Amino acid sequence: MMKKYSVIAVASLLATNLLTFPSSSLAEIENKTRKSIEAVSHMQSNEKSELQKQLEAAKERQMKLEKREEILKQQEELFVKVDELKQKKDELLKQDGEYKGQLEEVQQELDELKKQQAELEGKNSLQVKDNNEEKKATELKKQEELEEKNALEIKENNSQEEKTLEELEEQKKKEELKKQQDELQKQQEELKKQQLELEQRIKQELERKQQEEQVKQELKLKQKEEQAKQELKLKQKEEQAKQELELKQKEEQAKQEL
Repeated sequence: MMKKYSVIAVASLLATNLLTFPSSSLAEIENKTRKSIEAVSHMQSNEKSELQKQLEAAKERQMKLEKREEILKQQEELFVKVDELKQKKDELLKQDGEYKGQLEEVQQELDELKKQQAELEGKNSLQVKDNNEEKKATELKKQEELEEKNALEIKENNSQEEKTLEELEEQKKKEELKKQQDELQKQQEELKKQQLELEQRIKQELERKQQEEQVKQELKLKQKEEQAKQELKLKQKEEQAKQELELKQKEEQAKQEL
């Protein structure tokens, strides 16, 4: 709505300068109107520049989100591959020793995938941040209770305990991955909406500038027409004054001859 008002305002300036001040000279009218239009155009230029900056910033943020999306996708794919290899490893462990070679290959692949996961963790952490002191105290108490057990019991259960903790940690990371993916999708949708709004506003600014350029052209045309009218009136007055002078001279000459 404000965009329409600015065009109307410029048009109003024309009407005001040309009609409200008929006694003003053409130079004064032109100077006053030109300054008014330049002031409006300057404000619009600054506003458009700011919109362009916002759009560029939004596009830059979109690129960053796309890079993060690719990292999350890679992390998700690695989780799938790791789960498949773990399942294959469990199946091989149940078989006879003849599958020992395959088991070693699977373990090597698992180690490589774990390495890749660690590298991606450096780019995008999946560790769930928890500052709950009560939870920390509970975990510390459990650890102390475990230390109180005899060495034999710890040795027997150590392997299973590590496996359980690893599975829990992996499950937490999967949940964190899903959470980050959902948040990323929401951010991308909001950013896309913002970009569309900015592009629409820039388009409207361009249309407004074109309309104001048209108003300026109409102003120049009206100024030329007004100048032509004034020149015609001046010429007519000069011609009339000339004729009156000639008539007066003839009358004076006639009086002298009498």
